[in-house]
Amino acid sequence: MKPSRAFDLDPVLGPVDYVFLGLKAHSYARSGPLLEPLLHEHTALIAGQNGIPWWYFHQLAGPYEGRRIEAVDPGGATSR
Repeated sequence: MKPSRAFDLDPVLGPVDYVFLGLKAHSYARSGPLLEPLLHEHTALIAGQNGIPWWYFHQLAGPYEGRRIEAVDPGGATSR
């Protein structure tokens, strides 16, 4: 097994296999342009956060299915 290395956010790195995020929920909507250069088809995003995550209702069967929490996913920016 090849050892893992950690880096500060640097788009010059190019696509990586894992991205560990430590953001407040309201910051996810603005993080897309920063993260995009780091992603490829199989990149795993690991989000460490507290509070209500933006994906709270994602694929949740019931009366709230398909709803977003606008405060943490404004206009669907985070889920995109």
